[in-house]
Amino acid sequence: MSFINIDDLSFSFDKVKPVFRNMSFRIEESSMIVLLGENGKGKTTLSRLILGLLQPDSGNIFINNINVRNSKLHEIGKLVGYMFQDVTLQIIENTVLAEIDFNLPQDGKTIERRDYLIELFRINELMDKFPLTLSRGELQKAVLVSILATDRKFLILDEPTSSLDIKTCEILKEQLLIMNRKGTGMLVFTQDAFFKNLLEKEAEFYWINDFNIKPY
Repeated sequence: MSFINIDDLSFSFDKVKPVFRNMSFRIEESSMIVLLGENGKGKTTLSRLILGLLQPDSGNIFINNINVRNSKLHEIGKLVGYMFQDVTLQIIENTVLAEIDFNLPQDGKTIERRDYLIELFRINELMDKFPLTLSRGELQKAVLVSILATDRKFLILDEPTSSLDIKTCEILKEQLLIMNRKGTGMLVFTQDAFFKNLLEKEAEFYWINDFNIKPY
């Protein structure tokens, strides 16, 4: 069953030079898809189209059979956990702990998992800090904890390892695999060769080329 359905999508920023042209692509609910591409090829643009932050010139995108044209980001956020390439754009709280807890169910099981992930990603000492005072790597860890602690059935991660060290990349890989094996689907946009190699035997790989998504 397709969870994300991209149907005959075309998009350009200036209505002249296309970023995507008549692109169709389906992502199954429990799949792990890694989408590769060089800077400027449209990875972040596609993630923003899927989240409804940009509107296509033509075609449609459906998430769980809901047309994102007709949806607000907070509505899409109930279906997917998402991480922007620029994580500063999704920070709304005054402390790291409050940011992690935003929209997080406060039941015992969820809080236990949250605390486990805080320890695992080694950000225990940051809980009372103002998020935007953190290093980029620390902020990425905090946002990842907030996403991985949720019960969303699908994750969209845009360059999630761009400022992470090798150990944290390996931790993230293991957590994604655990979640995927339990049925969580995910779409990961990356140009990180190390992280790509970590997922090489686990994920399906595609890349953006000639205004479309193609098998890698």
